[in-house]
Amino acid sequence: GNKGYGILDFGELKTLDKVYIAFQKHASRVYTYEIMVSEDGENYKTAVSKTSSNNFDGQFMIHELNGIKARYVKYVGYGNTENGWNNISELVITGK
Repeated sequence: GNKGYGILDFGELKTLDKVYIAFQKHASRVYTYEIMVSEDGENYKTAVSKTSSNNFDGQFMIHELNGIKARYVKYVGYGNTENGWNNISELVITGK
């Protein structure tokens, strides 16, 4: 399947609390994805193991990051139940 990713760079090390993700057509599609984090942009570790969205339209998937320290956050998407696209409509990361 298709694999797509995007990387956020905070410009400095941050202590992360939660990640909120909203997808297009939540109600009819299930998306598969994982979240990786890195302090240096080269060595990434898994912050949210591969999981699937299961929420209804207009709601966020919320994952605890438990104070993990990172400068870079990588979203890795594996498409959805209808096609290979990773249609994120909103992605919010909060800090501690």
